[in-house]
Amino acid sequence: MYDSIEAIRTDTTPVCTEKTAVCHTKLIESLYRNVPIVNFPADIQKEMEAEDRPHIEGLDEMLDKAYAEGKLLSELGCPHATPPHSP
Repeated sequence: MYDSIEAIRTDTTPVCTEKTAVCHTKLIESLYRNVPIVNFPADIQKEMEAEDRPHIEGLDEMLDKAYAEGKLLSELGCPHATPPHSP
């Protein structure tokens, strides 16, 4: 919402429209309801100085591969991914 207001104020293009934001919100809601939250083991987490969250070794590459192939992380054999369950 802030981005949309800022885009109107500065006459720029927002990162996403309200329509895409609603779709994104629905996706996150569905993930929350249907996929269990699993913590990554501490041995693959690395603290990054410039970030306020841990970095998970290999996750960026696995996410890129999942996107490119249109698959879930669990379908690619990611050891810490769990398959979704039906609602």
